[in-house]
Amino acid sequence: MVFKTSQQYVIPGSGNLVQLIAPKVRGQQTGFCSFTEKMRAHAIVRKTSSTHQKKSGGTWGFILKIPAGVASLLGV
Repeated sequence: MVFKTSQQYVIPGSGNLVQLIAPKVRGQQTGFCSFTEKMRAHAIVRKTSSTHQKKSGGTWGFILKIPAGVASLLGV
């Protein structure tokens, strides 16, 4: 078991939030972090005296596949 602390779990007026997260439930991952692409460079747009190029990237965040693998307790 690993214990980690984070300032995001301190809730003013309510106490602290504690979450227990099982990495796997019956051999399946509880969740994972996912990205659309790290960084993508689009085509170069040529103009009369300059060029422009867009770059984009994104994230989907954390994808929770098995919600029963996470337990929360507020007010600790």
